[in-house]
Order: sequence, then C-alpha cells, then structure tokens
Amino acid sequence: MKNYLKLLLFLFVSLLSFNANSQVNITPSDDQLYQIIMQAEQRGMTPSELQALAKSKGYSDAQISALMMKASGIGANKYNSNTFGIAKQTSLTQLQTNSNLLVKKDSLTLTDEEKKIFGFEVFANKTMSFAPNLSMATPRNYVVGPGDDLIVQIYGIAQATINLKVSNEGKVVIPNVGLSHVGGLTVEAVKSLLTQKIGTRYAGLGGANPSSYLQVTLANVRTIKVNIVGDIKTPGTFQLPSYTTVFNALYSAGGPTTKGSFRTIQLFRAGRLVTEVDLYDFLLKGKTDHNVRLEDGDVLLVPKYLNRVEIVGEVRRALYFETKTKENVSDLIKMANGFKETAFKENVTIQRYTGVDKTILHIESGNFSKTSLEDGDIVSVAKSLTTFQNRVQLIGAVVRPGDYEAGKTERIADVLKKAGGLKPDAFLGRAILYRSGEDLSQQALDVDLKKVLMGDLEHNILIQKEDVFVVASHFDIKEIYSVSIDGEVNQKGAFPYAIGMTIGDLILKAKGFKQSASGSYIEVVRRIKDSPTELAKVIKAEINADLSISENEKKIALEPFDQIFVRPSIGYREFKYIYVQGEASYTGKYVLDKFDLKVGDLLYRAGGVLPSANLQGALLIRRSLFFKPKRNVDEYLNRLKELNQRNQDSTLSGKSESSRIVGAQINTQIKEIEKQTKLDSLAKTGSDQEFDLGDIENIKTSIQKSVLKSLKDVNINESEYQFVSIDLEEIIKAPGGSADLQLRDGDILYIPTFDETVSISGDVLYPVSIKFDQSASLKHFVDQAGGFNNTALRKRSYVVTANGSVKRTKSFMGIRIYPRVSPGSHVFVPKNTKPKSNFNIDRVLGLTSSLVTTYLLITNLIK
Repeated sequence: MKNYLKLLLFLFVSLLSFNANSQVNITPSDDQLYQIIMQAEQRGMTPSELQALAKSKGYSDAQISALMMKASGIGANKYNSNTFGIAKQTSLTQLQTNSNLLVKKDSLTLTDEEKKIFGFEVFANKTMSFAPNLSMATPRNYVVGPGDDLIVQIYGIAQATINLKVSNEGKVVIPNVGLSHVGGLTVEAVKSLLTQKIGTRYAGLGGANPSSYLQVTLANVRTIKVNIVGDIKTPGTFQLPSYTTVFNALYSAGGPTTKGSFRTIQLFRAGRLVTEVDLYDFLLKGKTDHNVRLEDGDVLLVPKYLNRVEIVGEVRRALYFETKTKENVSDLIKMANGFKETAFKENVTIQRYTGVDKTILHIESGNFSKTSLEDGDIVSVAKSLTTFQNRVQLIGAVVRPGDYEAGKTERIADVLKKAGGLKPDAFLGRAILYRSGEDLSQQALDVDLKKVLMGDLEHNILIQKEDVFVVASHFDIKEIYSVSIDGEVNQKGAFPYAIGMTIGDLILKAKGFKQSASGSYIEVVRRIKDSPTELAKVIKAEINADLSISENEKKIALEPFDQIFVRPSIGYREFKYIYVQGEASYTGKYVLDKFDLKVGDLLYRAGGVLPSANLQGALLIRRSLFFKPKRNVDEYLNRLKELNQRNQDSTLSGKSESSRIVGAQINTQIKEIEKQTKLDSLAKTGSDQEFDLGDIENIKTSIQKSVLKSLKDVNINESEYQFVSIDLEEIIKAPGGSADLQLRDGDILYIPTFDETVSISGDVLYPVSIKFDQSASLKHFVDQAGGFNNTALRKRSYVVTANGSVKRTKSFMGIRIYPRVSPGSHVFVPKNTKPKSNFNIDRVLGLTSSLVTTYLLITNLIK
C-alpha cells in the first residue's frame, strides 16, 4: 500500500511539473522521481484521487504499474541512504512519520549517561516534534531560491493569477513582461520587484493611490540541503524543507552526542559564521532569537562542550549542565529549576578537580553569584533539618489535636485555646507535659488541668518548642465497663454498661426471656473489692415476665461487671436427642423421652435390626467428656467482640461520641489481643511433637473414619466423640439386662452392614482380605496371607473387631492362645523391630575350623 501511494504521488506531481501536452511516456530520473515523491507526500492527496487524476491525463494501467515498481525501488534505496553517494540525504517529514530511521530508533532509548545530561530528553521525546509547519503562511523574510514555485495574485480592479517557477539561476519568466532575477531575495523584496515589473501591464498597480494590489506566496515548499557535522548523533547531508530552522535540523539529526555542546552550535553560510545557537535559551527561557531559518548549503557545526558540571541534592532538576565561562552557582541553580522546598539554602558544597586530586569548596549563599564554575565540578545542595523552631504538640482529649505554634510568652491554656479547648471526656485530674532538654533527654512534668483552667501559674506554665502535651480521656484510664447475662434469654453474652442500667434494661438488650425462663428467680452476682473473706455478692431479683417496669427492679441498679443469671422454670426441660444409624428398620433422630432409656429400648423404637446387620460390629458413638477448654484470653476476646457488636446502634448522623470512643477502645484491645495470639502461635510452630501411637491406633482410626463417613443427617466432630463397644447380640436377647447400656444426650447407635471378609496385614508375606470362616483360627487367616515373615512378632498378633474393640494374643505355659476372629474384623501381625543377634552355627563352625588348622600348622613347624 505504501509503494502504491508513492506511485500515485509521483503521478500527481509529475503531471503538475510537465506540460499537459507532452508525451506521457516521459520517464523522470531517479533524483527527479525522489524529489517528486517527497513533494507529493507534503500535498496529501488520497490514492483514489491521484489515480483518477493520472488516468484523466492519459496514463495507461501498464505505465502506472511500471512507475510503481520504479518508485518502490527508489524509495527503498533512499531510506537506506545508499543511492546518492556518500552524503546522507533524508526528508524531515519522512523522519518524523516513519519509525524505520536509525536516528529515531536510537533516540527512543537513552543510556544512563544521556539521562543525566540536561537536554537529551528533548531529542528522545516521542510525543514532541520539531517538524517545520509546512502549512503556515509564507514568511515575509523567506529567501526565494531555485526550485520555488511562486504564486502571484493580483486583486482589486485588476485581477489575475500568475504562476512563476524559479530557475536554477534564480530567475523567473513573467508573461508579457520578461525575465527577472529573484533568487536570494526575500518574499517581501520579490513582491516590491514584481509590483514594479507587472505594474507596467496592469493599470492601478503601484503608485501613490493604487487600485489593485499584488501578493506573492509559495505554491510549494522546496527542499534544501543542509550539512550537519561535529558531535551530532547522525552527521551528514540532510535534504529538508526550505522552512527548516536550526532546531528542526538538529532534531532530524538526533541531537548532540554526550560529548557535543548544547550551547555553542554554530551556523555557517557560504563559509561565514552567521550565528551561534544556545539551546538552553530555548529549553530554559523559551527564546527563539537565534533559531534562524536555514538555506541551501548551510553548515551546522556541533562542537565539543567546554564545561559541564553536575548538581546533586535538593534541587528540582538534578542533572549535568553545560556552563559558559562567566556563569556561576546562581546561574546553575536557575538551570536546575531552583531549590526544592526541603533544600538548605544557606550554602552549597563544590567538589572540584585540581589536576592532582580533588578539593572541597564551601560556598555561602552571598557568594553564589561570585563563584564561577569549572569543568567537572559537582555542586551539592544539602537537605534542611526536619526539626521545628517553634512547634508544640497536643495529643489526646482536645478538640483539635496536632501541631501548634509555641509563642515565647504563651502558656498551656493559650495553646489549648488554639486547639478549641478540651473534649468533654478529658481527664482533668492530671496531664503530662513532655519536655526535651538541651541534650534531647526527655522530662515529664505533671500538670493539674483543673488548676490550668483556673489560671494557676504553677501549673499553667510557659510553653517551649518541642513540648508534647498529653491530655488523657477518662475512658483511657479505666477498664472497659460491661455487664453480662447468661441463662434463659434469647441473646447471651456481654453488653456495654451504662450508668443507672437495671436488670430489665439488660434483659431487653438480650432480646427478652426465653419460654423456659423464670422471671421470679434471677441472680445478680457482683464483685467484692475489699473483703478478704467474700468472693462475690449474690443478689436475688424478680422481674415481670412482660418486662414492664416495677419498683423492685428500680431498687437494684447494675454496676460494672455484674453478671446476671436467669434460671429456668421449675420442671422445664429442653428436648434431648439420640440417633440410630445403619442397618435398623427406622433410622434417624429420636427424642430421649425418659432418663433411663437404654439401647434395647431405642432399638425397639427403631423397629429392630435388618437381616443385613452385622450385630458383632455394632457400636455406640458418644460425646467425649474430655475436651480442651477455651483459654481465658479467648473468652475475653469473645466478650470484647460481643461488646463491639452490641455497642450503641448508629443513627443517620452516626454514633454518639461516647459510643464512638468506647468502640475505638474495644477495637484497639481486640487488635492487640489478636496480634499477641498470632505471635504466640508463631512461637509455638514447630515445638509440638507428634507421637507414633502404633499401628493399632491407625487401624482404629481408619475404622472410625469409615464409620463417621457413613453417618447421615448427623454432623459431628471426631475430637469430641468416642466409640463405645457394645454386645448388641446379647442386648437383643435380653433387653434391659446386664449387657444393655443407658443412653445419653447425643448418643448415636451405629449398626454396620454385615461384612463376611477378614483383612490380614502387617508382617505377613502377602496382606490380603479373605472370606470369613467361623471354624477357622487366627493362624488359619495368617496362613491364607502367606504365613508369618521371619521378622514377625507372633506373640503380639491381635484382632481389631468391626466395632473397634481389640483382642490380643495370650500365652499360657509357653503356649500361644490366639484370639477369635469375627466377620468384618482386621488381623494384624506386628514386626519385631529389635536387632537380631549376630550369633549362628555357621560362624561357630568356621571359627573352630580356622583355629584347628592354625594349631596343626604351628605343631608341624616346631617338629
């Protein structure tokens, strides 16, 4: 698409350049074609418009294709800068619109050295463009040269438009007038010349009272060749629009190198120095006085810098800057955009190379403008101190805590007044003033706030800088007050305490009585502070069941940390539940309807067992009496969280001030406890030891897990339950007999499905599960698993039955008595882990043979 566009651009300009009556097969040279492509890109016609224009002028499709191929090849060669000799020629427009140029690529990424030199970021900024404005009005000081197309417009009484092409000799041919030399003249001078020349043909043009006027503009912007040399990133000859200025040209060449000067860039024209450009004038001050427009054949020289210094520290632009001979420290600070607000402005330090070593110069602010800079200087700006000259801090229960000015004659009361005074919860009995001594040691001064407010000068003392005045809240110096309620209420736990609170108020906060509550028997347990014999005081109270206010209730005002117990009504009992699971006719939840209900009674209610039941594997799952109680810190943390939830409800405008303070204190304590608990937990990590309980425990655990997985409609925690072995066969035979067991709340009767297999594992040849044989012994089952290994500990073999009970091997008079094996049980043979003796008969015989041989050999030698 790019090549196609170039071809059409060529057609457009070539049609304008050649006579319409000339032959259309005229083929321009490579140089002419490249010039045409560049100029056509500047005009900006669409491909469809250009193609239509070409065909309307008589170009055939074959000619368009041929020209397209030639334009494509020339464009590629031009971009590679390999066609037209050694000099590098490129278009500034192409440089800024095409990213395939080396200068543009290199400028996108800066080295660490380039990043520290002021000005380099300008030439690397992708969003910034120094391209000349080609659509601007023709400047009056524009110098006309060969190749320019001039449009002469006459308006007024006489009207006409004349197109004039400036020849290589700088001349134009004016129709019906003749030849005129305009090369080297400004547009304004050309206008005066043409007014005079054409005025002979048009009446009223020129003179003291003209009736017609003449205007000269450029039809197109020609290109010029500019040589850019020296310490520039891409030196060479550049083909640029004639509107190009010094800044445009430098940008097209990539800017100076790290050794190049930004401040003494020289412009030579016809071998003569025209001007010297200081880029700092533009970058720092916005001045463009020396940004002159270039002409064909101009030479830009970027010399090496003479002086470059670095400024570091508390300035807004800490970089390397190029300095001129008379510039000083003040000038450098201005280049660095001034001091930061944190800078120490009284002096700076200069590190300077002497030619032998380095030296340090300490420059006071009064000498900034008198101290010149040398190449390699490093100017350091220190940071100001963070201490305050006149600060006093107010902390705690004041309306606006914070930092305040400490006047030389101001006292505590004056600063409190600035802070809006004390909060209502301020503790007036004592405040603390922390004062720093000359050696920065801290001193604490006790202050009576009541006397401060009364103007007592002994306590209302003068404020000094860096004083810290701390006013405590009465909430800070007392325990968080609460009361708690337990028993037959809808919401148990701790609640915030309020002065004058009654039992009824607390019960109301606890969402009222339960149905089981007895309002006539309530106990209030109160702390006893100073009695060596009494632990607590118990107060009995009575509350109306409908929570209506009574006179008796008013007489008992609650105190902080009172505990209220609401007892249940006499004879009221909550339902207790037991469960049947497994192979029973009716499984599920059952109510414990009497205190002495036994397993046989429950099994009768459950409709008995199914034929598929394994009676020998039946067991009872019971809540364990042993559990790890919660720590006191956990109980306290839970109480704080309850208090936080039940703190006074907020309204549309927020919580009350007292509730907000109490809530903040509760949250602080919760965070501290949780933080400490986390630290304690981390300290214990890795300290707990795991003990190997042996294979018997593993087997029991696996059986228990399989049982628990088979339970339905019951969710229990393994650590809170234990297995109780029962003889269900005997219970069915004699319900209520000696084998029957009384049930408790939460008991689960589990009857497994009959399993006619027995599993054998441990130190046997081949662990396996086989069918149960009622007449077989334990040894028979072990033989089915390949028999005992040599390392088997036979006398410790045991059987774990389906209900989790364990039967071990016994011994009598050296005879082993193995336990009976039941269906669904597990036979396990332990391994003997003791090391074996190294003694054996083969070693004894070998040793004896060696000794005999040695004896005979010695006897023969003696003989």
